Amino acid sequence: RDSSNATLLNPARLVYLRGFSANATYTRLTEDLPVDRLEGSVAIPIGSDISAPLQHGGKTHRAAVGLAFEALGLDLSQGSRYAETQLTLAGAWAPSNFASLGVGGRVMLAGSDNVEGLSASGYGIDAGLSMALDPHIEGAIMVRNLFGGVKYEESESGEDALRTVTLGLALHRTGWILGEADLVMESEGTYRVQLGGELTLLDLDSARLGLKQWLSPDTRSNFTAGAGVRIPLIQVDYGVEFDDKDALGMAHRLTVGTHF
Repeated sequence: RDSSNATLLNPARLVYLRGFSANATYTRLTEDLPVDRLEGSVAIPIGSDISAPLQHGGKTHRAAVGLAFEALGLDLSQGSRYAETQLTLAGAWAPSNFASLGVGGRVMLAGSDNVEGLSASGYGIDAGLSMALDPHIEGAIMVRNLFGGVKYEESESGEDALRTVTLGLALHRTGWILGEADLVMESEGTYRVQLGGELTLLDLDSARLGLKQWLSPDTRSNFTAGAGVRIPLIQVDYGVEFDDKDALGMAHRLTVGTHF
């Protein structure tokens, strides 16, 4: 289901919201190190409804806006703490005569501190697109840091932010079987494929399996899994990623959200 999480993933999906959405997420990025990430997002559709014959769910809005906040913390061995924060403002729009198409963009402001010589600030401008290709297939394009830069505290000049382009295809059948395939390309020459599938029962419980396969500059695989439960007004979701090669162990992700 489309939710405020689209603010952090692909802002174009915000246009398919069916009401107010808010989510809070906690992620433990590694098993053995105290690296924690907190995310919070809210989104609301604006404007009048338009019919969307190629979208599951019947109707959507002309536009939507979303706001998200992210914070990452790491306790260092010297007793100090490294912190990153990021604020994101996103918007999406669907033309009334072509409701199967959604376009979106977002602006991100980020900063880090408490590490000598590594304190930095930066910004990013992203763009996304989502389009129904037929009643059961949707395509998406997401460009992260279409424009963006980072400036370190002790450096007189800045540098370009890492640009990432994601091409995705999603398949949904009868509303309870979902599949997705993504090609992710980074400006530094890193390429990977992401595959995932989800099974939903009675719109209440869901289970997921996924694979991340790096293609360049090296090859490695990460497996992911997750499950969720939805009750009136509340949705709880848990996900885990296995990353033994980089000695990160399992990354755990817990999300609690509301939609109405």
